[in-house]
Amino acid sequence: MKLPENSSPAKDDLLASLTIIHDKEERKFYTIINNEEAFVSYDLPAAERIHFITTLVPFRFRGKGIANKLVETALEYAATNNLTVSTGCWYIKNYLGRVKRQSSGQK
Repeated sequence: MKLPENSSPAKDDLLASLTIIHDKEERKFYTIINNEEAFVSYDLPAAERIHFITTLVPFRFRGKGIANKLVETALEYAATNNLTVSTGCWYIKNYLGRVKRQSSGQK
């Protein structure tokens, strides 16, 4: 996705236009924004397990929901493939905690 210089599209427009790509060889889910890569990297330490290592979004694109969309896509992949999830990434840990609280009705 290419944004004009000095543009800042609405968060929803940016998220709607993102294409998340799964690169199995590089073991990452990523998107390109203005020639900058945002990604979630992972490892497959066992046949039925995925370990998410890190989430990275270029500084100027943070706070726009990009990491959230990357993590959602990565977790959907894990669920679809019946993989047990583990992570050392603080962002994914927080995301999983938020989802768990929401599903249990907590705030």
